[in-house]
Amino acid sequence: MTLSNQIQYKSLTQLVAESLREKILTGEMKSGERIQQKALEKEFNVSSSPIRTALLFLHGEGLVTFKLHEGVLVNDVKIEAS
Repeated sequence: MTLSNQIQYKSLTQLVAESLREKILTGEMKSGERIQQKALEKEFNVSSSPIRTALLFLHGEGLVTFKLHEGVLVNDVKIEAS
């Protein structure tokens, strides 16, 4: 079996991060929007841990910001044309 034919498994955190990244990059989640972690837990049917970890990944990518007393906010994302 070659590498390209192998099944790739993803963690809940990876799946949540990919979905949130897509929502941010497509504009479904707007710049400055507060991310409701409890709502995401219900939407993805997961506990708070994968949500928090996914948000940390997105913070590392510059897509969200953690603000004291405000929560997690979507950053202004500009997609550059190549």
